[in-house]
Order: sequence, then C-alpha cells, then structure tokens
Amino acid sequence: MKLYLTVLGFALAIAAAVGTTKAEEKVEGADEKETDVSHDISEHSDVLILNKHNFARALRENKWLLVEFYAPWCAHCRSLEPEYAAAAAMLKNESSEIKLAKVNTTAETELASEFKIQGIPALILFKHGDRMNFTTFKGAGRNTARGIVQWLKKQSGPGASVLDSIASAEQFISTNHISVVGFFKDLEGKGAQEFFEVQREDSVIDPAFGVTDNAEVFQKYGISKDTVVMFKKFDEQRADLQVAEGSSVTREELSEFIKRNGLELVNSPKIFEAGIEHHFLLFISKSQESHAQLLESFRGAAPGFRGKVIFVLIDVDNGDFQNVLNFFGVKSEDAPTVRLINTKTEKKYTMPDREITTENVRQFCQDVLDGAQQPHLKSQEIPVDWDKNPVKVLVGKNFEQVAFDETRSVLVEFYAPWCGHCKELAPIWEQLAEKYKDQEGIVIANMDATANEVEAVTVTGFPTIKYFPATPDRKIVDFKGKRDLETLSRFLDNGGELPEESHEESLDTSATRASDFDLLYAPLSGESQSLSLEFASAAAQLRNESSKIRLGTIDVSKEKELTKELGVTDFPALRFFISGDRENPVTCPALRSASAIVTWLKRRTGPSAVLIKDVDHAKAFVEEAEVVIVGFFKDLEKGEAQVFYEAAQDIPDLPFGVTKNKNVFSKYDITKNAVVLFKKSEEKPVAYEMSGEVSRDSLVRFIRTFEMDLVTEYNRETSGKIFTALVTSHILLFTNKTADDFRELHGEFQSAAVEFRGKVLFVFVDTDETRNGRIFEVFHVREVDTPAVRIINLTDNVQYQMQADEVTAHNLRTFCWTYLDGKAKPKLDSEPIPENWDKGPVKELVGMNFERVVFNEDRNVFVMFYAPWSAACKELLSVWEQLGKVFEDHASVVIGKIDSTANDVHTVLLERHPAFTFFPATSFQRIVTYTGERTLEAFVQFVENQVELAKEEKAKPTNHLTGLQSKICRGVPLYPFISISSPSPSSPLQPLSLRRLEAPVFGYPAPQIQQPYVIINTNLGDSPCMTRCSNCQQQVQTKVEYKAGGFAWLMCFVFIFFGCILGCCLIPFFADGFKDAHHSCPNCHQNLHVHKRL
Repeated sequence: MKLYLTVLGFALAIAAAVGTTKAEEKVEGADEKETDVSHDISEHSDVLILNKHNFARALRENKWLLVEFYAPWCAHCRSLEPEYAAAAAMLKNESSEIKLAKVNTTAETELASEFKIQGIPALILFKHGDRMNFTTFKGAGRNTARGIVQWLKKQSGPGASVLDSIASAEQFISTNHISVVGFFKDLEGKGAQEFFEVQREDSVIDPAFGVTDNAEVFQKYGISKDTVVMFKKFDEQRADLQVAEGSSVTREELSEFIKRNGLELVNSPKIFEAGIEHHFLLFISKSQESHAQLLESFRGAAPGFRGKVIFVLIDVDNGDFQNVLNFFGVKSEDAPTVRLINTKTEKKYTMPDREITTENVRQFCQDVLDGAQQPHLKSQEIPVDWDKNPVKVLVGKNFEQVAFDETRSVLVEFYAPWCGHCKELAPIWEQLAEKYKDQEGIVIANMDATANEVEAVTVTGFPTIKYFPATPDRKIVDFKGKRDLETLSRFLDNGGELPEESHEESLDTSATRASDFDLLYAPLSGESQSLSLEFASAAAQLRNESSKIRLGTIDVSKEKELTKELGVTDFPALRFFISGDRENPVTCPALRSASAIVTWLKRRTGPSAVLIKDVDHAKAFVEEAEVVIVGFFKDLEKGEAQVFYEAAQDIPDLPFGVTKNKNVFSKYDITKNAVVLFKKSEEKPVAYEMSGEVSRDSLVRFIRTFEMDLVTEYNRETSGKIFTALVTSHILLFTNKTADDFRELHGEFQSAAVEFRGKVLFVFVDTDETRNGRIFEVFHVREVDTPAVRIINLTDNVQYQMQADEVTAHNLRTFCWTYLDGKAKPKLDSEPIPENWDKGPVKELVGMNFERVVFNEDRNVFVMFYAPWSAACKELLSVWEQLGKVFEDHASVVIGKIDSTANDVHTVLLERHPAFTFFPATSFQRIVTYTGERTLEAFVQFVENQVELAKEEKAKPTNHLTGLQSKICRGVPLYPFISISSPSPSSPLQPLSLRRLEAPVFGYPAPQIQQPYVIINTNLGDSPCMTRCSNCQQQVQTKVEYKAGGFAWLMCFVFIFFGCILGCCLIPFFADGFKDAHHSCPNCHQNLHVHKRL
C-alpha cells in the first residue's frame, strides 16, 4: 500500500511540475515577474499596471475601473496607447471616480483566460468591484481619448445632463455640436427609461444627451408632450421626433431618429461610418463662380433623402481628391458633373444630360433608388488598331460586341497597368495570342479594367481571366488554372474546361485502396485551389508512370463525417494511407508543387535515396541539381543511415544519394560516416559528421540551413524557403539592386553572413522591385531610408534596427552579436513619453504624444526630425536648443524634436535627416515643410512668418470641406480603386506592392491578401496564449484542448510497472497535467500548435 501511495504521489507531482513549468518561465515584456507576489499597484501615464496579484485590489479600490488587455507586439495596441493615456489624464483632471488600467496578456495569461480575451486590444469596464459582470467597450469609432471618456461617463453616470432651467438648457444646447434633449414629464416613466438606455448605446453620431421635466423649458421650446428633440449647429438646426398620440418614445425609434438626423446633409464627416449605401457626389471647381452657385441646388435636394443618400461635394481642383476622380472616371474638365454610387454593389450612376437643379437632382436620386436608372460604365475610346495585333484590345465601348459574339470564343485578360502579376503574364498572353491568331473561332484579348467597366463582369482582382464561349446564352466561364502557356492552351482546346485527365480521371475520393494519398480541401480556400491543381498534375504524372499509388480528393464541405473521422481541421491537408490501413495514415508535410508530391510519395513507397555505385555515377549525380545531398555510410543498413533515409523522406524538394563505395569516399576525402551537401554556387561542399547520437531533426536542420545561400534575395521563388527555414532570426538588407554601391553593400553583407550561418538568416530585399511593397510596409522602410538593415525575430515579431550610419561587415557583425546576446533594443513605434518631456525649451516628442502636441489649434509647433547617429543632426541640435530659448516664452509657439528612428510618425513623409516640419495653429491639420537655411536667424524668420499666416487663416470663415480634406490627408477611407492582386494559383505566397501607390486601396471591403511576413507564435505552452492565427490573421487567445500523448502513455506504463493496475494506471488519461496541449484559433478553429509533454 505504501508503494502504491508513493508511486501515485510521484506521478501527480510530475504532472503538477510539468503543468506549471511554463507559468514559471519569464515572459519578456511582462510588467511584473511571476515570482513577485507584491499586491502594490504601479502607475504609468496615469494608467494602473495590473497583474494577477494586484487585480483584485484594483477592483476593490476603484468604483469604476476600465481595463485594457493588450500585448506589446500588437500594432493596434500601440496605436491606442497615447489615446488611452490621454483619456486617463482627462479623467484625473476632472477628479473622476473612474480609473484606467491595463493588463499585458502576454505575461498575464491567467487573467486573459479568465475574461475570455480573444482579440486585442480589448477594453472591459468593471463596476463596483464586480469581477463577474462587466461591460465590453465596442469602440464604434470612439478609439480616441474623448470617445473613451464620453463612453465611460455614459456608463458610469446618468449620462444625460439634467436641464432644470431655461438657462441650463440654453447653455447645454449652445455648447454642444449635436444635442439630443429628452422632454419627459416623468423622468421615471417608460419613455424616459428608454431614452436613458439609448444614451448608453454605442453610436456613430455620438451626440450630447440632456433631459428635462421642467415646465418652463417645455414652454420655451414649444413642447407639450413627451418627445425628443435634436438641436444641431448645421442644416435645419432642429429636428423633432414624431411620437404618435397616446404612444411613448421607444428605443428603436429613438436610435433611428438620432442616426438619421445626426448626419450633416452634405459632406458629413461620418460618410463611411453611417452605414448608408448610396452616396451622391457633385464634382465642381470651387474657383469658378458658376460652379459654386450649383451648391444651393445640391443642398436643396438633400433633405428629401435623409437616411437614404449621403450627399458629398468634391472640388476637382483639390489634389487630395485625385483618387476619387480616378475611381469615378471623372476628369477636372468634366466638372460640373454628378455621380451616384451604391457602395454595396459598387455600381455607379451618372445623371442624364440635364441641368443640375434641385428638381433634377431629386428625380435622379429617386430613379436610382427605384431601380429605374442604368449604371454608368467607364470606357476608354476604341483604339484605331484594336484588332490589328494578335492580342485584341477591348474597352468598355466594344466589349459586348466582341466578347459576346456568337461565332467566336473569346478569352479575355482583365488587367491593371500597375499590377506586377499582370506584367508577368503579358509575354505568356502574347505567346498564346500568337499561337491562336490563325484560328477563326478563337480570339485572345485583354482589357484595362481600371479604365473600363462592363456590367456583365465583376473584377475583384488582377489579373482575372474569363472565357466567353461562342454560344447565344452569354455564358461566362472563369479560368482558375495555372497561368502558363500549356494550361491556357489546354483550356482553350477543350472548349473552356481543363481536360478531365488532369483532374477527375487521375483522382478518386475513396480512401481505402492498397496505397492511397488523399488531399482534403476546402473548395472556397485559395490555398486549397492552388494545391488542387498541383495535386492533379502529380496524379497524372503517377498514372503515366503506371504507378500503383492512387491519388484522391476529399471535399471537406461535403464529406464532414469522413473529415471528422480523420481528425483533420487544417485545410488543405495531405494524408497517405498504406496497405488499406485507415486508422494510421501518414501526415504529409506542406508540399506546394507536383514534383515535390511525387518525390515524397516515391520516397515513402520505395528507396528514399539513389544508390551511388561508383565515382562516375557520383559526379553525374552531384551535377544533377543546384543542391544535392549525399550520404556516405560504410554500412547502409545501420542506424545512422536510417536517420539519413528518414530525413530524405521529408525533404522531397532536394535529390538524395547514398553510397558506401570506397572510391567515392576517397574522391571526396571522406573517412567517416557523413552527410555532404553539394551546392553549385559554392566551391566547397559542406559535411555533417554522422557520429554519436545524431537525430533526424538535427540533420534536417543542417540541410535546411546550408541549402540556403549565404545571402538569399527575397522574391517569388525564394519566399517559400525563407519562411519555412528553421532559423527564425532574419536580418534584412533593403537596398536598390541598380545602385552604384550595390556590389559593395552586398559584399559586406555576405562577408558578415559567414559567421552567423545557422543562427541568423541573411536576406536581401530589392527596393526597386514593386512586388516587395508589403515588406516595406511591415518594416516601415521607405526609399529615403535605404540602405537600411533590420532584424526580425519570427517567434515574437519583434524588430530591431541597426544603429549605425554605414552598412559594413563590422557594423553588421556587431549588430548581430548584440541581438543574439539579448542586448539589442527593439525598434518601437514609440519610445515611452519622457517624464520631463515638456520642461525644457525644446519639447521631447515621441510617437505616443506626437499628434496630440502638433495638431493643436492654439499652438504653432515647429519640429526637428533627427537620427541620433547622424553627424548633421548632432551639429544642429545646439542651434535647435537656441531656437527653443528664443520662443520659450511665446504663448503660441512650441519648438520640439523627435527621434524618427525610434518613433514611427505616419502623418509626415521624411526625405532626409534632419528634417524640419511646421504645424500651424489652425482648425485643420496643415503641414509646412521647411527647406531653407539651417541657421538660427533663418529658423526664427520662418517661424515668425508662419505664425502670422496661421493667424490670417484662422480669421477666415471655416470651410465646410476642411474637415473632410484633413481626414483625407490622414488616410481616412475614401472611394477605392479595385487594386487587389490575385496571386497565381501556382504560387500562393506573392508579395503585393503597396509602396508605389499608383492604385491605393482605400476604404471599401476587398479580398484579403496574405502579408509576406505572417508571424505565428510557436512558443505556446500548456495554457491559453496570445498569438496571431496563421489562417484568419486575427490576434487571438488560443483555445486549448488537452489530449493524451506520449507522456500520458509513459506514465501509464510507469504505474503498471509499479503494480498500480486497479484503475490507477488510467490517471494520466484524465489529468490534464499528463496530456499534450493542443492550441487552436477560437475564431476559425485552425490548429496552431501542439505543446508536447514529452
């Protein structure tokens, strides 16, 4: 019995120790170490820093507590941080009972799990210390300091100001831009309670709420019964809620009333948040008096369509609206003109040739709403030689005539001139047209879909290929195959279908044959569609070789029971069934090409390496490919050789050979068992000695490390290897391949790479390659910053910037060792706000406080953007200090500086270091770049001149377009181009250029694009953790399911060994401490990671 208890206690102790190992590890970025059990609460920028030890105390001590759950690596969290701190300061200054706090979910996983945090940042409001019942802040466009404070006041108090006199009512209405006043004779009645509920709701309009039961106030505003009135400083100034006689105000009616009447009739700042589908735009030149006179007619029509159509005014002379003009196909000389767009369907309408009058505008809007108006379609003029070349040029005006010709089948490429994938397809398209130019029944054509629109065709990505067969029924067939000459030709020859032999004839859906390899795919998944094409090609190849291996496909949307039986949740997935064994399929690694699939299967069913018999055979094999792997073993059957064969099975993209021939050993100076990697681009092969306890994983790591070049250029072909490399620390050099100093820079980079092989992956990114734009966006690298060097750790998405002027081998080595030793400082979007940032003559700005300081209507702010290692910047800092002292006592001038290498400021485009920008004290966010002499006298003169100009601008009447224009400058969504690139099915990972913004993506929903760096936190323990889902790309807290694994079985046998067979041996299968932790995404249920105990 004692032995039984001893063993049981020993096993349970192991389970407890394993279960708490991760919780005892140090988490980088945590606000407090796990070992520190202090209940003290620290503050930073008036925000409480909470952890699991002091959380309960914070709830007890604060009647109202708003807690932000964040992660240091989350960009959205970093964006919210300055606004959150400002909200805390506002509440503190008002002596509010409400306190703001934050919890780092990366460190405090228990708290994140308790409150079911699945996306960050998440804001939760706790009331009266109640830990169980809380309110979640939903934002609704309120992620600003003012928005957060307003929401909190609504939640924590009556929300509506009590107007107990005419004076208080008049002051309330005059103070607020939009005031909603409830007139109720009984503030405890049903109507009043409905009013109070509505004022707590999240709303796009966000008005100020007041309430009164004062008879004099009723009389003052002509109210005789319970109702609600909106007072506003625009349009008709007042709107009354119509309440039926004998009825009371309802929540639904009031919400709709506020939404409908709170929007400005023309150029509402809530254009895209309002949820109104139809937008009516008037394009005029404000500099022309005749155009300006049309505004009254435009405004006159708006009231009749309140809540149905948003009216927008566009000044064609304003460069900020150029993207809008391009999107609607309007040129400045077309003004005055109008367009109406349905933002849901993206159909555009133009008013027939009528004068722009109130009545005509009303009639036009009503016709569109009634479906009586046909959409307007853009079209270029038909080129004179549109049909003279093999590729016919289509435009909107001749499309229908050509594409729907019943005598000819037409294959059309819809392209965008700026699209990199379209440019790649262009020569193939020319070859295809040349091939079919003499066939009367086939036409190859293309159309610039950015300049032409066709009602029958919707283009959502570029390039899009559609087939219009010679039939009378106007049929349209989407081409979804590989964009190569062979596949396109087979598609045409087969009448608009890919031949059956490349799909169904070679594929089956049974999973029970002698040897069976199955693809489980989701039909709507782009990755599944891409792999399906390669899978079909592999099936055809094996069939042509008379292979016994049969390939099959399983549509998981239809075969749900089979999918569940196989336990597959991540798609596409590959499973290999051997000898009819349905219970134990082999999981195939991620394979992207037909050749890799075929090789993997052959190595699984036959020899995994080619037997090299003599020296001549060895020479020929080594020359066979760019990289080859040869195993030198004196005994081809012993354990070391078996490890080699196992590694070969799971690296199907490389050729493997094996030999025991003494002459071959001698030829390559091999004396012991070894694996040698031969690479044509490197003079000497690399050997890996196979002695002692060599594992398959270590051998795979060696091969995957040395197959890569010392420096790998990032491009379409190499991206797959870069992101599947086992080295998770990458150093990237951003520079132009055509630059004069490129060879020198590349040489320095390559020289440094030798020392860090296997530790850091060296990657070169060509800044002149348009398709690399996404990487520039991820690393915040601009052309002016190049050459630039960054390090990224793919396990935590932390970036580091080299702190040196020159890219030299010495500086690169220093940077890498500093990083590997853990001494490098991460590159942050913002440094912390210095404690005395505003005490000196020059204010120290950082990303967190930048916009709050510079965009101030009462202050003119002059800022120096500097780099701390720049000699030019160092020389000017003393001059800048003198400038600060000159204006130190000036009430409306602020002199500031910001380290632009440590703080990301997206409102200013820098072209050099140092750079100087002036932000005038105006109601809109104008920016002035200083390019004059860098002397104290010149700086002083410039500031004085700008201050006077700002005073003049402030004295001018406010332009009703100002707010809209400033939002455009700051990147608020406007009307888009369809500029989403559709990757080729054969290459699912292709970066999209957003750096050269010939066709920017603004605002409206569009297909998602996978970013080139998708960060997955694989360092997940045995409890829920924050990470980014590799499938849905959301920041989530993982869902954990515990399943019995190797450790549970081991402990079961330990129990049995010690004689515990009366049910105790089953304990490991019921206690989570013995089980493996399976992490999945709570949103899309993607499997993310398995934390194994053993």
